[in-house]
Formats: sequence, structure tokens, C-alpha cells
Amino acid sequence: MLDVWVERLLLVAFSIIAVLGTVLFLINEIVMLSAMTVILGALVILFRVFSSSEDFKALNSYYVNKKYL
Repeated sequence: MLDVWVERLLLVAFSIIAVLGTVLFLINEIVMLSAMTVILGALVILFRVFSSSEDFKALNSYYVNKKYL
């Protein structure tokens, strides 16, 4: 009789540990994805800032003219 209760208690304990581990893993993945999204957004903003500068436009138009004209 005692073995059955110990077995059920261990089953419940391991189930709780498995659920908590899964939840923490999913939270970690969401945090990582949001951090990567923020980093990619910052890179896009930096690229747009630098691509709007006059030097970049002049260099870009030089290569476009050289390639297509």
C-alpha cells in the first residue's frame, strides 16, 4: 500500500517538474526571440540611417550607373 502512494507521489512530482521545465523553456525561447528581433530591428534602423547619408547614396549611384549604363 505504501509503495503505491510513493509511486504516485513520485509520478506527480516528476510531472510537475516536467511541466515547469517546459514552461521555463518556452519563456526562455520567447525572450531569446524577442531579443533577436530587437537586435535585427536596431540593425535595420542603423542600415536605414547610414543608407540615407549622402556618401552612401553617391557610392550606390556610382555602382548602379557603372553596372547598368
